[in-house]
Formats: sequence, C-alpha cells, structure tokens
Amino acid sequence: QRLSKLSTSGAREATATAIPATGRARAHPAASIDSTQASENTQTNTYNFNVTYTDTVAINASTLGNANLIVPFPNDVSEGATFVSTGLSNGPIVHATYQITFSADLSTANNGVYQVTIN
Repeated sequence: QRLSKLSTSGAREATATAIPATGRARAHPAASIDSTQASENTQTNTYNFNVTYTDTVAINASTLGNANLIVPFPNDVSEGATFVSTGLSNGPIVHATYQITFSADLSTANNGVYQVTIN
C-alpha cells in the first residue's frame, strides 16, 4: 500500500554544504525525493522517506540534519522532518533518510501529495 507521496517544491536547494577542492563552501546541492516510496508499516504514526542529495563536488554529510526539510500537512500544520540517517559519508551523492510523524497510525486517509520545502 502506498501511503504517501512526497515531492520537493519549486526549484529550492538543500541546506547541505558542498566541499569543493579549494575547501571553500559553494552553492547548495540539489535534492530529490522518490515520490513512490511506500510506508514500511501502517501500524505506526511515523513515515520514513529517502532524499537524494547530488552535486558535482563532495557534499558534507555532517551538514544534514533536522532543520533541512519542512512538510506541510493537509490540516495546515507544518512539521520539520526528523533526520534519521547515521554514518553517512561525504560524496557527490548522499542518500539520507528523514521521518515525519502523524497524529495517529497511518491509514489511507493519509494518502496524498505532500510538498516538501527545503530550507
């Protein structure tokens, strides 16, 4: 059962920092979310989703965290996605996992498109 679809909104960029060869920080990398990610378990009120950060230079994985993504819910409440990945390595592609929490266990009532805003 596909419970939720997530997609990044607009052309905004991620807050992760790229590490160029010179050691100076440069523009933010791009972020994308696979909008077909199914919920792992409907007996919980949390939903994990994966974000892929990409850049032409190494992304500093230590700059990823709880403040990266905001998810507005249909009831006009927004939630900062919780960063749940561990042990990420720097590189031109970084796959990170985030989590959002619903007020009750997941059900088909939660199906829909959720626009993820990147801070």
